[in-house]
Amino acid sequence: MNHTRLMERELRICIKRDLSKLPQDANLYVKNISKEVTGKYLEDEFIKYGDIFCCAIRYDEENNHLGYAYVQFECVDDALKALDELDGKVLGGKPISIVKFIPKSKRPTTSFRTNIFLKCFPENWDKTSDAKVQQFIKEVCSKYGEITSQKINFVEKFNNHIAYVCYKEQS
Repeated sequence: MNHTRLMERELRICIKRDLSKLPQDANLYVKNISKEVTGKYLEDEFIKYGDIFCCAIRYDEENNHLGYAYVQFECVDDALKALDELDGKVLGGKPISIVKFIPKSKRPTTSFRTNIFLKCFPENWDKTSDAKVQQFIKEVCSKYGEITSQKINFVEKFNNHIAYVCYKEQS
């Protein structure tokens, strides 16, 4: 009955267990999953490497496939073997990417205070003026710290540029 479709949704059945007793290192995050790949198909690929507690493709509220899944193995060694052998494998026409799942509480945090949004550039800077915006960022924004990334867009609706700048550290 697991992975049976009911009212356009795929059912998943798991035995109730204390999740804290499952090894965290045996939990994998699978991304870049083709929309054609079902939970059953994904589970069939991963079960070849060992016992799986849960295999769940994520969907939004409208039941749209989000392109990622979680696979929780019973044993860390089985998860590592699946990670090693399935990462990059083509499923449903797309190569999947697999990494060990890291709980949110253990992920490196970035402060939102390291990001700035820039708008209202001079009106005479048209859509061909990306170089001017880049020069402005280099000359003005770099005074306030090391820039790790930047994104520049021209918004047709407002006939003006916007830019996002991310600093390495909060200043």
